[in-house]
Amino acid sequence: MKIVVIPGAQDFFFDKTSAWLLEHSHKIEQAIRVNAWWQKYALIVQTQQELRPSHLLRVLTDLGYEKVQTPLKPGEFRLRGGTVQLIPFVQADSFYQITFVGNIVESIESKPLRLLPTKKEIEESFRMKIAHSFLLDLRKGDYIVHLDHGIGTFIERRTIAATSYFVLEYAKGDTLMVPEAIQDKLSAYIGFHKPHIHRLGGDLWFDAKRKVRKEVEELAKKMLELYAKRELMRRPPYPQDDEREQQFAASFPFEETVDQRTAISDIMEDLAQHDRPMDRILTGDVGFGKTEVALRAAMKIIANGGQVAFLTPTTILADQHYRRIFERFTESGVRVALLTRATENKTGMLKSIADGEIDMVIGTHRLLSDDVQWRNLRFAIIDEEQKFGVRHKEHFKELRGTIDILSVTATPIPRTLYLALSHLRPVSSLHTPPIARQSIHTEVHEYDSAAIQKAIAAELARGGQVYYLFNRIRGIYEKEQQLQTMLQGVRTVSGTPVRIRVAHARMDQRSLLQTLQAFETGEFDILLATTIIENGLDLPNVNTLIVERAERLGLTQMHQIRGRVGRKGQKAFAYFFHAADLTEEAQKRLEYLERFQSLGDGYKLAVKDLEIRGAGNILGRDQSGPINAVGLNLYSQMLSEAVEELRRGNATSD
Repeated sequence: MKIVVIPGAQDFFFDKTSAWLLEHSHKIEQAIRVNAWWQKYALIVQTQQELRPSHLLRVLTDLGYEKVQTPLKPGEFRLRGGTVQLIPFVQADSFYQITFVGNIVESIESKPLRLLPTKKEIEESFRMKIAHSFLLDLRKGDYIVHLDHGIGTFIERRTIAATSYFVLEYAKGDTLMVPEAIQDKLSAYIGFHKPHIHRLGGDLWFDAKRKVRKEVEELAKKMLELYAKRELMRRPPYPQDDEREQQFAASFPFEETVDQRTAISDIMEDLAQHDRPMDRILTGDVGFGKTEVALRAAMKIIANGGQVAFLTPTTILADQHYRRIFERFTESGVRVALLTRATENKTGMLKSIADGEIDMVIGTHRLLSDDVQWRNLRFAIIDEEQKFGVRHKEHFKELRGTIDILSVTATPIPRTLYLALSHLRPVSSLHTPPIARQSIHTEVHEYDSAAIQKAIAAELARGGQVYYLFNRIRGIYEKEQQLQTMLQGVRTVSGTPVRIRVAHARMDQRSLLQTLQAFETGEFDILLATTIIENGLDLPNVNTLIVERAERLGLTQMHQIRGRVGRKGQKAFAYFFHAADLTEEAQKRLEYLERFQSLGDGYKLAVKDLEIRGAGNILGRDQSGPINAVGLNLYSQMLSEAVEELRRGNATSD
């Protein structure tokens, strides 16, 4: 059996279109082989064909299909073992099952499928799906944007005569009832501060949108000019995988997730099939395997004689990466070095980099110093890229215009902004957790010493270790004494008293690293630390986290810290203790943290964090006015449209 998969907009194609496709299937197959548009928007799937399951999943996702646990309606699919199951947008009464053995299509069950949308409909369907994919997870008092009527306040959901409505309130008591059937006109409001609420009617909202659209068009021009310079750069495509790369991939001790395989495939396509330098963003929740994806790309560069820079924001994270990556590359003969403020014999290290004796250098901002000279730098990995300024991130491009860059972040980008940016920089996202990883049991409580003692005792009784976060250097040693007193009666699994050590950012770098390494080898039981543990620590035996005065931390920061436990499949516990009196914002942060504790909830938390604290510095403070006027969702949609319009105009003029 053979399938031509061309997903399209729901309710757009009917039996006549399907019949036309069946009649002209041979011509369509020929077009897929030679025509660029058909190659992008179509895929032939037939039995005994060599096809990576990850490639099929990427095509389905790119064309508007949604990955779900159980496909129930048109446009949904799932991967179950070696089988892809999907319900097409057209002929929606059919359930298709494509079974793989390795990278070979073994069987296709069901009748033949031919689907054909127009390019415009595909893009419009996907754009609308992304632009309105925020959950209207609303509570009374939340701000909400109506595309036609502006920013209002959500009051309630109301049902009248079997029709469900969103009830919005505007200035002077004006009320708007929006039928659920047209909720696509609504989106959550995200801005820098409380928005101005207008009355219904009048021209104020239309004037605001008109002004923002003009400013957005100017920003789009600047963004396109910036990336157009990069587009002019050329470098020879890298060869397809050689034996060294294949051996490195095979030595990965775990099974890649579907998302990892897709991201690796995307990156390899950038490197091997294009002559433009790569500038890709890789996002994914904490512990979802971003580093391994980055290392596969690094191996391709190194196997072809290039050098790799791996930039990290902190000495702790650099040290952690160095030890893990050194171990990962041991059998491949790759020469890895660590360069931070704490590095000894810097002169010798710098000479080895300049002479090309080092293949990959992992380091902090020290990598950006003028005295770091490279023999053949071709690839830069920027880890936790949101922690670096624009100047830092542009450093490698200035060193060499044709360098390939992969920016890695655990802070997911809201989808409307994702769409706007993806016109300029490709984005790969990891949504699937590793097979053995479990969700972290999270509890939020007012400070309770008895509960803390119980949680620590439970972890030590099963032979584990504990992170205790106390984010004040002043007073941290007094806290150490308090804990020793509190835990006098507690014993480890071997019957010894509890051992505690302190770690914070003002410690000498070598002493700090020695403390962390001693914790990793089990020399003590509780690490009492500041937020320096937020990034990079990956210790399999530490599976209980206790945070004191959690109300002082940001939402995504708490989620990132929570991700320090449960790294190796062990059930983990996170306890966030707060003061008796909480501000409204702190209460919201802690409520969301406890509410969203499933694997992959980092995206939802990132969106909630934006709703609480405003749009931050995602596009730069210069855009704070326009974003606040219409909200980040609508602003990003406008930006996406402006970029696409300019791109189409440029393509026509060319």
